[in-house]
Amino acid sequence: MTKWQSDGRDGWKDVGTEVSEQLEYAWMKGFPKVGVWDNGLFREFDLKTMKETPGIMALRRIRKPKPPAPEQSDAPALDSRPGSRASL
Repeated sequence: MTKWQSDGRDGWKDVGTEVSEQLEYAWMKGFPKVGVWDNGLFREFDLKTMKETPGIMALRRIRKPKPPAPEQSDAPALDSRPGSRASL
């Protein structure tokens, strides 16, 4: 899951879910700029400089780390299907 944040007067804040999804789409497609409607306002972002334009509000992309892989076990997996030896 990736989210986007903008830096304003109160520090870094998440942008709305819809805006975040549109920013992520534009980022993945390699678009240098993207404009989105947000609560009746048109917002434009420069993804090369990572700023909201016009202005100087910084923008950043936050990715959650992948969850750790399940631990590997040396024991064979049990088959719990009806009729299998492990379910008897």
